[in-house]
Amino acid sequence: WGFGVNEWWPRLVGPSIALGNLFLVRYLYRLLWPAAPQAGALAPLALLASMLWVYFSTALMFDMLVVCCTLIALIGLIQVRRRSSIFGWGLFGLALGLGVLAKGPVVLLYTLPMALLPQLWLAEPRMSE
Repeated sequence: WGFGVNEWWPRLVGPSIALGNLFLVRYLYRLLWPAAPQAGALAPLALLASMLWVYFSTALMFDMLVVCCTLIALIGLIQVRRRSSIFGWGLFGLALGLGVLAKGPVVLLYTLPMALLPQLWLAEPRMSE
């Protein structure tokens, strides 16, 4: 009954990934703007205010999974840029691999420009440990 063939748990996959994306957006905001951490609570609210986000978070589609993979890839890029960590490259590669498995190479449209041109969107200098 609980884990067999049924229709209730597959319907929870998309909304649970959308909920996880809200936490990833908040974390990404705090990485990008560490001087204003209290404003990070507003970033998930901005997503929730969007009608497209509300529609796609409840739809049985794979777009929320692609958003999740893109956010994880961006977090990995920020870790690479700021700390020169190998963990950031691993996170970036894992997110790209899962994104390609989710929807194909369309995830590269969102992540490769960010990876190739970090000086345009990540203006802070590198911090050495």
